[in-house]
Amino acid sequence: MSEAAIKREIMLAIGRREARVFNNPVGNGWMGNVVRQSVDSVTLAHPRRVTFGLHPGSGDLIGWRSVVITPDMVGRRVAIVASIEVKSASGKPRPDQSQWAAILSEAGGFAGIARSVSDARNILGLVP
Repeated sequence: MSEAAIKREIMLAIGRREARVFNNPVGNGWMGNVVRQSVDSVTLAHPRRVTFGLHPGSGDLIGWRSVVITPDMVGRRVAIVASIEVKSASGKPRPDQSQWAAILSEAGGFAGIARSVSDARNILGLVP
């Protein structure tokens, strides 16, 4: 199954009640005024580079999981950041993706590599 298909399954399975996740494409490109366009090229006037996504290495899905904190923390609900990097069965995470997940987990967030809905639920600490 492709990473795109796995990502769609995860987004549908997680829903909105237990956690919220949003697509987070990371990359860069060009924008400007289109002067000429053909099937395989675009010419721009006043081009400028743009970057998009949260941060290089951040997960394909970014969001939060709301949890009830313990009574010694005044019983308030908090949203804890979640980052899920989606990979196919044979896909390998880049070093910056593994580093992002490790740093976020160490800081108390939910982060990891998911190859299935079950993996994503485990990363988020959700019961099956």
